[in-house]
Amino acid sequence: MKEVERFAEKIESEGEKTIAFFAALPDRAWPVRLYADGAEWTVQQVLGHIVEAEGSFLRLFGNITRGGTGVSKEFDIDSHNATQVAKLDAMTPAALLAEFANRRREMTAFIRALEDPDLLRFGRHPYLGETTINEMLRLFTVHISAHIRDVRRAIKEGEHG
Repeated sequence: MKEVERFAEKIESEGEKTIAFFAALPDRAWPVRLYADGAEWTVQQVLGHIVEAEGSFLRLFGNITRGGTGVSKEFDIDSHNATQVAKLDAMTPAALLAEFANRRREMTAFIRALEDPDLLRFGRHPYLGETTINEMLRLFTVHISAHIRDVRRAIKEGEHG
């Protein structure tokens, strides 16, 4: 099996798990605050961040595979995240999940259209700096898992705190 197909299958599977996790959350979970410093996002805003990141990373990977350099050295990931998440604040959790599903389908199709040598293309990632698409995809596959872990922790603390 080609490496790009392994990534596509992993990304598709993780997308299904993400949708199932957020779809099962009770209404009381959405306004729970996750982080006490920095962004101070609610569960709903974290889902907004996940949705936004899906589109941003698709554009980034597309830029690099077409010969671009990725994000600029001046790119401020915290400012970008804050601005983009705020734009999605008015969306309901159901609408955010539907948008995530659409964007994940686009991402999976994009990955499936790549060839293994494309994974070795270099570009600038907002967090990793200069690296290959392969490394970017490795981080991409665990990004949402880290946020889901934080959501689980915040909800659990809310029930016992």
